[in-house]
Amino acid sequence: MEDALSFPPPELTSSDAIEIGFKVFGIDADDARSLGSERDQAFLIIKNKQSLGVLKISNAAQDAGLLELEELAALHVYKVNKELPIAIPMPTLDTKDSTTPLLRGEWEHNEDKHYVRCYPVMPGNVIDFSNGALSDKLLHNWGIASAKVSKALRSFGHPLAFSKVTPWDAQNALLMRPLLQYVDDSNGLRVVCEDVLNIFQKRIKPILPTLRHLVVHGDLNLGN
Repeated sequence: MEDALSFPPPELTSSDAIEIGFKVFGIDADDARSLGSERDQAFLIIKNKQSLGVLKISNAAQDAGLLELEELAALHVYKVNKELPIAIPMPTLDTKDSTTPLLRGEWEHNEDKHYVRCYPVMPGNVIDFSNGALSDKLLHNWGIASAKVSKALRSFGHPLAFSKVTPWDAQNALLMRPLLQYVDDSNGLRVVCEDVLNIFQKRIKPILPTLRHLVVHGDLNLGN
């Protein structure tokens, strides 16, 4: 299977999203608004201007195992700490014929098969810089929430969590070395990056296998 990072993202319409919501999840909506995405698609499913759910349409090259990891991790965190506002995937209509909840459906579009999931809309506000820098209190609370999620994940495991090689996993930092040529060297930044990778290769990478590992969701940025 091709890498979802290089495979073209799906190009479904709002009408497609409404149809998927109804046929796969039984959600009767009259509108769907694109939420934007990098390599897949996301729609806000709406009825009478009320938000009913967030529909996620995966890239046709997406590994089903990674989706399973995401789903099981969310369920695990919710089970360990029900005070955390974790969005749990909604069951599909096919769940009625299964002994366990089915949290992912399938949809064909232009001869490509896409996995589809639907999540409840979580209460809250979108964070951005339109009103200036983020406050210290907000950043502090954000860090606390992240730490609580990581603590809940301490007892979670999945084969792909420890075998899938991704460039944003810190233990694979040396994958960044070929990209150094694109770092602006006018202010010495490239040299700093080279030094960091050299130190990682010499001092850190050799001892990584001896350290404890756990799954974390630490990609804290405003795009997520």
